[in-house]
Amino acid sequence: MKYLPLVFVVLAEVCLASQAGEQPKTSPESLEQKNNAAREMLQGEWCGSKTYPNGARQQWVVNRHEDGTYRIDFLTNHDDETESWSEIGIWGVRFPVYFTATRGFVDEKGQYPAKTTKPDLYEAYQIKEVSEDSFSYISFRSGNQYTLSRNCEI
Repeated sequence: MKYLPLVFVVLAEVCLASQAGEQPKTSPESLEQKNNAAREMLQGEWCGSKTYPNGARQQWVVNRHEDGTYRIDFLTNHDDETESWSEIGIWGVRFPVYFTATRGFVDEKGQYPAKTTKPDLYEAYQIKEVSEDSFSYISFRSGNQYTLSRNCEI
């Protein structure tokens, strides 16, 4: 709730600029405040899920740490089979961009490093919404939209 006033200021700025037919003018100080607020809110545990056209359902829990590291635990169910694995890496925010770099994986055999020369291990996303309870973002590469929640029921 402590960031609610910041959300209203940003929304008011965008609405006023839209009515005037111009892009909102954001000062470097304002961008830095948004950046710091988003980074602080994104730390901790977040959950998401997706159902694919083939009926497979994937759920994940991501834990983002203050030091810029993260771990995502995935669970996929399809045709009575369950697969689980984890991804580890680094994350950051440069508002309005959220980004990740995968550094390794964890499965039933243990932890192993990622081939960091592969471009698919680096992702950048446009932040659509970030609040204390919800985080929505869109992949620049694929266009996929994700919405995560603090309410983890996995």
